[in-house]
Amino acid sequence: EGDENDKIELECSVQDEDAECEWLFDGEVSQIIIHWIHLSISFSFSKKILPELHPDKYEIISYGKVRKLVVKQLKPGTDKGKYECKTGVMTTACELSIRRKND
Repeated sequence: EGDENDKIELECSVQDEDAECEWLFDGEVSQIIIHWIHLSISFSFSKKILPELHPDKYEIISYGKVRKLVVKQLKPGTDKGKYECKTGVMTTACELSIRRKND
C-alpha cells in the first residue's frame, strides 16, 4: 500500500544474479456481457513496464539477486492494480492499493 504522490519500491529476488526480468502491470479489468447468448466474459490486459519511455514514472534497479521496480508519483486512478515480476517461467506478483491524500 502506498500514499498518493509518493513513490513505492516493489522488490523480488531471483535465483541467478544474471537473471533478466520484466515487470508487468495489470490495472484494467473489463467485463463484456452479451445478453442475447447469456455470456459474461471478464478479461484483463497486462502491459509491460518500460522505464525508458516513462523515466519520470518508473525506474528498474538490479543488483545481485535483487530486482526492484520504483513507481514514482503514485496516482490512485492509474497505478492501483497488480504488478508482476517475471523471469523465464517464474512469476511473482503483488496487488498495490493507494491511499488518497486528504486536501
